[in-house]
Amino acid sequence: METAYKNIGYFFIGLLALTFAGFYITYFGQFPEFKNLTPIHHFHALIFIAWYTVLIIQPFLIRYKKFALHRLVGKFSYFLMPLVLISIFMATQTSYKNGIVQHLPEKEVLAGTFMNLLSLFLFGLFYLLAMINRHHTPAHLRYIITSSLILIGPALGRILIMFFGFSFPDGVWYGGMMVPALIMLALILLDIKNNRNYTPYIISLLLSLALDLAWKYNFQSTALWQNFADIIF
Repeated sequence: METAYKNIGYFFIGLLALTFAGFYITYFGQFPEFKNLTPIHHFHALIFIAWYTVLIIQPFLIRYKKFALHRLVGKFSYFLMPLVLISIFMATQTSYKNGIVQHLPEKEVLAGTFMNLLSLFLFGLFYLLAMINRHHTPAHLRYIITSSLILIGPALGRILIMFFGFSFPDGVWYGGMMVPALIMLALILLDIKNNRNYTPYIISLLLSLALDLAWKYNFQSTALWQNFADIIF
């Protein structure tokens, strides 16, 4: 593993801690009663705990030269990743149904699905690129990192909103979009400094910014998105 990334496992542990903090009020802090939560919420949580476990142990297996076990866990991720994507969709569908039951305007409810489906798309795409490059370790590692940055948004956005008084749009913009983009930019500069190939970060950053700007400029309220989301849900 590249020297600059030898401690990346600790970064993933930090992401897990951030996620725990972000979802403490709405999920983890409700243990053991979990009032008003459904089996879908528990499935979503368990699948992501499993994903974080894989994400954390993989770089440590490389660091301590457990290459065979690293490959075995990597193959297990082929089974786990579809469940991650399904859990995101199911959680989004539950939010959609709750909005309809609460008689919220349908346009608002459909617009509210945009961020989750955006995250589902990027998360799956960056993982796919990581697997395509599984025999090219530098690119593989970088796409795994950018896929993990997608996980920052839901957690950090909630922290900014619940604990720091940010409005919902500002929490989403700064926590879910700007922070991951700034981290990717910092990683690009690190690779430039170390004369490494930063192309995966460039691709990931451009895709992320394109979808972020689509949200910023209200693409979720356009007829195109509304019709697409209506068909999906």
